[in-house]
Amino acid sequence: MTIVQWDDQYSVGFDHIDNDHKKLFSILDSLYRLMADNVQDDEVNCIIQELLDYTIYHFSEEERFMADMQYPDLFQHRRRHKEFIDQIISYQKEAAIEGMAIFVAVKLANIGSHWLKEHILVIDKRYEQFIHTQNNLAAVSS
Repeated sequence: MTIVQWDDQYSVGFDHIDNDHKKLFSILDSLYRLMADNVQDDEVNCIIQELLDYTIYHFSEEERFMADMQYPDLFQHRRRHKEFIDQIISYQKEAAIEGMAIFVAVKLANIGSHWLKEHILVIDKRYEQFIHTQNNLAAVSS
């Protein structure tokens, strides 16, 4: 049972970003699979923390990459990242309430996987297109 699985449609054409996205998919899938297991709240909270930590890491790396490429919509992209991080933190607080962790895990896995898929396919694809267009323009003017 999986909630999200990597597919080439999610590729943005940059291996380091794609690998981060694959890792996020994997963490969300681990969170979702917890509902089939008899797990303790601590185990759930540990995976939620892993999701938060890796999301912060990935967003920081992605934003640095976009800044290096002089992506003009970086500010809006960064704002969307912050909103998602805030959402994870909110779920993390909810999961800390005794007996709520597994319910929050399923909810976060569903909402998080939907958010990530949509974010990659719509928002991240914009910087992919921008960078490839810039590279093509640079090649033509050389």
